[in-house]
Amino acid sequence: MKKNVLVAMSGGVDSSVALHKIIKKGYNAVGVTMKLWDNKDPKTNMIKPSLCNSADAINGAKLVCDRFGIKHYTINFMDLFKKHVINDFVNQYINGKTPNPCVKCNSIIKWDALMKFASEIGFEYTSKNLSLHSSAWSMYIENEIAFNSQAVAFGTNVNYDPTRRYGFENNAVYKVSDKLKINGNLNFIHAEFREGPFEGNDIPLVSPWTASSGLLWNVFGEKLTLSATLNWWDRKYLENDERNIFEKIPSAGVADLKVGGQLNSKNYGHAIWSAKVNNVFDESYYNYGVASATAANKFNAFPLPGRTFLLTAGWKY
Repeated sequence: MKKNVLVAMSGGVDSSVALHKIIKKGYNAVGVTMKLWDNKDPKTNMIKPSLCNSADAINGAKLVCDRFGIKHYTINFMDLFKKHVINDFVNQYINGKTPNPCVKCNSIIKWDALMKFASEIGFEYTSKNLSLHSSAWSMYIENEIAFNSQAVAFGTNVNYDPTRRYGFENNAVYKVSDKLKINGNLNFIHAEFREGPFEGNDIPLVSPWTASSGLLWNVFGEKLTLSATLNWWDRKYLENDERNIFEKIPSAGVADLKVGGQLNSKNYGHAIWSAKVNNVFDESYYNYGVASATAANKFNAFPLPGRTFLLTAGWKY
């Protein structure tokens, strides 16, 4: 299986040679060039000559990718670059400090923003019996909306201070036979406050790790099918616990089982039936709770149902 590689292209020699070596080693390469600023003179509105991030440089990167027969993307990061790199440089300089714009550019633009774009391109592998999908992502969010249940009598939406979320998602499906398939997911997310009084703290109600697995067995085609699922999620902070001082909502795993089928008749339509057991092992758990605003380690929790049974039957004409 060939690996996918995203190559950042400046239009210069170094990145072009790096691309050539990556392709020679057998990787699936994709080129990308970041547009970080506008080369127009603000006084004359004329394009200023520049060897870096110019239209010629971007076109040069595209021509190299065309020569190798691979895709090339140009992504516009001008607003992000101005906000986090240029404005920060100016503010640091005005305040008598020595700014280091490359540190900001590397951490926020070249890694986080570019990695998010890489995840949007995606990674996928498919063979006769196996399908894999994996992606990594990162987001910087301004004015994230959250529900504060204790702000007023019935709660209200509020805007968080700037936040950051990053993580990865993995999915696999394996076809054991024409009748049996199994699948699994493993996901990670880190969500934290970037600024404000809770800077560095985790955002409430976000489980860092989640996982699931499933099985689908067509025992007798449409006449009889069996499916089973298992979902698990990690511990997470209660709503209203932006300070991260309360006990977390415990991790939990729940298994569900379903059997069903369809009986077909040329003259009388289709009979459909199913029998399902939710929370097979009768786990006691909750995945939502609200921390008290006035008392430490006091909170309201909302338990979810234990083992339940559901029978359905229908007829399609």
